[in-house]
Amino acid sequence: DQYQRLQVTISQLRSTQMELRARMDAQRSAENRLVHAAKLAAVGEMAAGIAHELNNPLTSVTGFAELALESIPKDSEMRKDLEIVMREAIRARDVVRRLLDFSRQSESTRTRASLNDIIGDVVALSRHLIHTSGVELILELEQELPWVFMDANQMKQVLVNLVHNALQAMPAGGEMKIMTRS
Repeated sequence: DQYQRLQVTISQLRSTQMELRARMDAQRSAENRLVHAAKLAAVGEMAAGIAHELNNPLTSVTGFAELALESIPKDSEMRKDLEIVMREAIRARDVVRRLLDFSRQSESTRTRASLNDIIGDVVALSRHLIHTSGVELILELEQELPWVFMDANQMKQVLVNLVHNALQAMPAGGEMKIMTRS
């Protein structure tokens, strides 16, 4: 009788030990996720700060380039170079604008939006990372795609996460295809 009670107690102790291990593993996993989320939030804040810092000089560059273009003859070789500077500064300003739009945390706002435009913004933000990861990006976006009622910022977040997950899954490079279809 005592032997059976001892066996039951040992069994209960083993069960409790296994449950405790499982809870500790779950706690460790939750802590790791929290640390990762905090790091992502810090990187987001840093990126927003950098974007703000870049916005002012880019505005100055485009402003001065516009002024200089007004005084340079149309056939001047220098004008072509300055037009390149202007185009690239505007492109960089657009990337900064998208980054700022993405980093703003606002309440959920659903509106009609183009999924293709959102994908374009995400690709513009991620293009350098995709390229440096040795990944070839293939876009197949349906041109007549209907607009969708959604929160554009949340959708951007989802797509950025998908792109980053895909890149992590291709450490040796590869091909990433983003497609839209009705």
